[in-house]
Amino acid sequence: MGLPEPMTPPDCDLRGMAFMPMDIVRLLDSDFYATTSGDEFKAGLTLWCKSFLQVPAGSLPDDDRILAHLSGAGARWRKLRARSLHGWVKCADGRLYHRTVAEKCCAAWAARLAQRVRTEAARAAKLGRPKPPVTEEHTRSVTESVTTPVTDSVTTPVTDSVTGSKGEGEGEGEGEGEKKKDSPAPPVPSPGVGEKSDRQRLAERTAAAIGVPKLGDLPPPLCGPLMATIDKLLAAKCDWTADIAPALATRPKGGNLPKTPGYWASIAESSRDGRAIGPKPGQFAPPLAKQLHASDKAKRIAAWLERGDWAAGWGPGEGEPDCLIPPESWAEARQQRKAAA
Repeated sequence: MGLPEPMTPPDCDLRGMAFMPMDIVRLLDSDFYATTSGDEFKAGLTLWCKSFLQVPAGSLPDDDRILAHLSGAGARWRKLRARSLHGWVKCADGRLYHRTVAEKCCAAWAARLAQRVRTEAARAAKLGRPKPPVTEEHTRSVTESVTTPVTDSVTTPVTDSVTGSKGEGEGEGEGEGEKKKDSPAPPVPSPGVGEKSDRQRLAERTAAAIGVPKLGDLPPPLCGPLMATIDKLLAAKCDWTADIAPALATRPKGGNLPKTPGYWASIAESSRDGRAIGPKPGQFAPPLAKQLHASDKAKRIAAWLERGDWAAGWGPGEGEPDCLIPPESWAEARQQRKAAA
């Protein structure tokens, strides 16, 4: 009987991805974890990680010299080889594959393909071109392109072990934590074409806080470094609702947009520092919603609707959680302005 088909697509390329998903429950319950020594486990786990960035992802070359190098075992490789390669099988393309690693690679590859579709759609929208259609057939083809290789391979009897030992090679746990020989692989998640990533949602929230339809509408000197600035603020423990969103809603004197995101960053950091210290005796602190006077409410609404000014000390702005001005007050003010126009 011939060798099984490769478990990941030939163009599966995850280079550039620094994160490799790992199911720690399956790993710690696996035969691989239970039967290997410290050195064998270290070399084997290193090969898992190195295979994630091979092409195809999830595979290794069937060459002991290269495996000795990739595993970090060096001259000790032949002694560690048998147990370190637990679960790896040689496939029809001449490379070694691990069923569980291939499963994780297929899921990551599906996500990368879906992201490419979204990126192309965003690029087309920015250039004013029609968005490439995302049809049901396309979604199905993306899913099938990454699931077919792994499902085909795991249902094919494994007749060639990488260890060359009948007692250990044939049918012994292609994946860690496996209870039955040739058990079906868990389904690979759908690529989620059309779903928004956390990054996209953050960009939309940022645009809404600034008051523009999308970040691409901002001037390049402002738009270019903006998301990197947001990342730094979040990493510096600035709170989105209390610090960043109110800062993005503020404007320099005159009501125009700032020239760089540094203007907003300084406001957000000042707000963060002020919250950490707390208001000093006699220092202004944003009032609670039930204590906000009608005149203050009218002043803030007018400042925002007429000039686009929103002070950092006023807290979250229109549409943001915990805004001190309720939605009905914003709607009423807009109706009054429309009637007076």
